[in-house]
Amino acid sequence: MKNRVDQKTRMLFFGFFLFYLIFANHSTAQWSTDPGQNNAVVVRIGDQSLPAIISDSRRGVIIAWTDRRAGDSDIYAQRIDEAGTLRWVENGWPLQVAVNDQKAPALTGFGNDGFVAAWQDARLDGFTHEIFAQRFDLTATPQWPVALLAHQANNASPTIFTNNVGDLITASYTSIFVDDVISTQFIDPDGSPPPLPQKIVNQTASGRQQNKPPAVIPALNGGVIAAWLDARN
Repeated sequence: MKNRVDQKTRMLFFGFFLFYLIFANHSTAQWSTDPGQNNAVVVRIGDQSLPAIISDSRRGVIIAWTDRRAGDSDIYAQRIDEAGTLRWVENGWPLQVAVNDQKAPALTGFGNDGFVAAWQDARLDGFTHEIFAQRFDLTATPQWPVALLAHQANNASPTIFTNNVGDLITASYTSIFVDDVISTQFIDPDGSPPPLPQKIVNQTASGRQQNKPPAVIPALNGGVIAAWLDARN
């Protein structure tokens, strides 16, 4: 009787092991290993540009980009699991579709259950690029009632990150007359509207900067450390 039980156990184990091998091979087959045949994230009419990518905390990734499929620029995103399988709707899920342009997304993970995006947004008047932010879960469902206005005035592409005390921080170059200065905003994770206007890091900086995120990292005391090109001398 014992031998029959052992044989049955071995057969069950072998069956599970075989199933695991088949499933594992199938699950990893989605990723292309040919540099001439890469995985397509979005294939649609209109330009798709300025991608941002982060881990989804589940061994996969989340990718966001600027998308002009509808004429104006909007923010779309896609989640890809560790097997290379698209987890959201084909050609991307709309993270932010508002009047006028939304572009240049930046992403940061938030815990194990989602992420926060920030972007340039011209909904105010069509040409002033403010910075907005929104928190999403892993199904791309917004977690705040509305997207938050983080930076007023005209801003370049943002960056977004967290610090060691749990704050969300956005940073961008803000245009003040003929100069671009680094501005930052601290956002409460619960989605409370942040105080406006945003804080200026380098009020006396001189010169124009490229339209790209500034070099800013969190400091251990809850502040930030920034570096920039300066033409004051």
